[in-house]
Amino acid sequence: MKLLRGSVLLMSILALSNVSAQDVRAQDIIGEVKNKFVKIDKDKDNSISIAEMNELYKNEINKAGQPKGDMFFWGLDKNEDNMVTLEEFALKPDWKLARKRAKENLKKAKL
Repeated sequence: MKLLRGSVLLMSILALSNVSAQDVRAQDIIGEVKNKFVKIDKDKDNSISIAEMNELYKNEINKAGQPKGDMFFWGLDKNEDNMVTLEEFALKPDWKLARKRAKENLKKAKL
């Protein structure tokens, strides 16, 4: 019986230490995302503008010939309010949305 209790206790401790290690890693990732966001947000308004995103990418162009800054911005700006919040920045870019917005902006430029 003591052996069983000892085994259960050991397994519980190991499980908790594994969760703690995962929590620490998650906190590290959150910290990295926040630090990157703060570096890009030059005017410190708690959002990233398309100009700030383009400043980061310095006129880099993707394989389709589109500015990388624009594409990342449009892919991250999920609610299409022309600013990227920390919550949006933490997510993966929506490339389908980015291509849609690139087409819309190309049409506007031709008018």
